[in-house]
Amino acid sequence: PVRAAELGRALGLSADALAPALIALEVEGFAMRGRFSERAAGRGATSASEEEWCDRRLLSRINRYTLKRLRSEIEPVTVADYQRFLFRWQGLGADRRQGVEALAAVLAELQGLTLPAVAWEREVLPARLVDYGPLLMDQLAGTGGIVWLRPPSSEGISRSRGTVANSPIAILPRDALCHWQVLATAEDGVNDEQVPLSNSAMRVGEALRERGALFFLELVQATGLLRVQVEEALAELVARGMVTADSFNGLRVLVTPASRRRGFHGRRARQGMSFDTAGRWALLRAADTSASSEARQEAREHAARSILRRYGVVCRAVLERESQLPAWRELLGVFRTWEARGEIRGGRFVEALGGEQFALTEAVEMLRRARRERRSDEWIVLSAADPLNLAGVLTPGGRVAAVHSHRLLYRDGVAVASVVAGGLEWLERLDTAARRQAEAALAAPRPGVRHRSDSSTRVNPLRPVP
Repeated sequence: PVRAAELGRALGLSADALAPALIALEVEGFAMRGRFSERAAGRGATSASEEEWCDRRLLSRINRYTLKRLRSEIEPVTVADYQRFLFRWQGLGADRRQGVEALAAVLAELQGLTLPAVAWEREVLPARLVDYGPLLMDQLAGTGGIVWLRPPSSEGISRSRGTVANSPIAILPRDALCHWQVLATAEDGVNDEQVPLSNSAMRVGEALRERGALFFLELVQATGLLRVQVEEALAELVARGMVTADSFNGLRVLVTPASRRRGFHGRRARQGMSFDTAGRWALLRAADTSASSEARQEAREHAARSILRRYGVVCRAVLERESQLPAWRELLGVFRTWEARGEIRGGRFVEALGGEQFALTEAVEMLRRARRERRSDEWIVLSAADPLNLAGVLTPGGRVAAVHSHRLLYRDGVAVASVVAGGLEWLERLDTAARRQAEAALAAPRPGVRHRSDSSTRVNPLRPVP
């Protein structure tokens, strides 16, 4: 790379005299201009005199050499180091965050994930936030910052007319909803036309289409249906991914069994969840099935940026459990482009994983620290529905089904035990003292909590873990 003034001195011409020729070479695609060397990038100048010119093929060779050098500098870590890095990256254990702003940041990192409805508030969010409570989610939802929905491309959605505790639910930043809807239309989902809407669901949907967002009582009055019919209709519309509520109570009441909801008489009239407290119900704006190629590319880039922010270091294996993402081959093109621009790093970051791997620049240094740190005998309990349940994905052996009541226990990033249906299975050999510590960790009421090694509480491994 050379500046025009330097090239002019070599040819005995002024920079102004060379300008037309350089521009002509740029138009032909022979030359490119920019700030390619450290001397130009370090000046911070914006004038044309500081621009450098370079042969396009030579610049491509320089780029390849640079990427090769950067990749050679990477020292791969073990899977256990990577798992410990993920716990710290997503703020589990001692790194949990606090407050409504932290909740917004966590949900932005987890956007695009579909998790069992009850797992969000019972397992996943408490594992990442010290003070998580329903009021935090209500505060964030009340400002319009997030939207919850059941993605229409989820498996089996057209065969369901209700929303239950294990229904797949996504929570998205409202300004990112359009990107994920574009991606959903690009997938080969289940055809909802195979199972038509019930008459009640059609009447409720028509009322929302004509009048906009409505409270539950307004829906009852507008449709002339019984309360129970409107409840069933809303559950059906949510199951199709057509309706949401502006309050998170809308989802809570849907996953609450009818026997535990607020009734009309006696004690049930004063206790339990109720559709009356669910806020306004509204139709979700349908995604444009004829979205332009530019819109689809923008959606793919948004998804790629989201998973990089979620995992720090990504490869094909890490994304196996995610169902709402573009195909890996599409993401690969985005990652390679960003690596060529110097925005992210490529290389072999985790030694046991094959294929191409990519990482955010700030994640590379944190991964190095995870490799250098001494083991701290840290025990972390996860719900099997948590996105960091990568046992059987990153490591050999069977997987633990993503059911919110199942548990996984990690010791310094290594999965050592699982609890499925109240039965304890040891995944690693532990001595007697370590088993006591493991049982004490599994007895903790919430996942993602750091446990001290001096605990001595025992738990019956065949008892359902709280």
